[in-house]
Amino acid sequence: MGPKLVAISIAVTVVVLGIAWLGDQTGSRLYGLPLMVAMAVGVFAVQWIGLIHARLFETEHYFDLVGSLTYVTVTVFAVQQAIDFGLRQQLIAAAVMIWALRLGPFLFMRIKKAGEDQRFRKIKLSTPRFLLTWTLQGTWVFITAGAALAAIMTPNTDALGGVFYAGVILWIIGFL
Repeated sequence: MGPKLVAISIAVTVVVLGIAWLGDQTGSRLYGLPLMVAMAVGVFAVQWIGLIHARLFETEHYFDLVGSLTYVTVTVFAVQQAIDFGLRQQLIAAAVMIWALRLGPFLFMRIKKAGEDQRFRKIKLSTPRFLLTWTLQGTWVFITAGAALAAIMTPNTDALGGVFYAGVILWIIGFL
């Protein structure tokens, strides 16, 4: 089962990198990679560093916190790469970071109080399962943040319209 799980982790990573490559519209590059691909690589790097720590200490306590940190890290990177950082980009970046900074610590504290995250009882005993779990979290982060990252890095000077404001209202309702 171990080699199969590692193969799935590799396949998932390749698919996400492909999505990043297809979704990159910036034309900008970092170390020869399209920016969206570089961000996907960064997302997986953060996750796998978290995996190394978690595996060494046989703990899942920091899983959600690392996921949250990954959202913040990749969003800050997108902000740094943005050609135009207008109100639209500022609000999108703030929304991603506020949500991540609220959810990650909440989940972390919940696990600390419970003493463990029961989902990980069997997962953390197997390095290939743990790898797949952390890889899937990286996939989740990149796919769910992808549209926001693209919007942050895309220059847009159009007036903010009804769709944007509807999105802001929906975000606020979800946050509350």
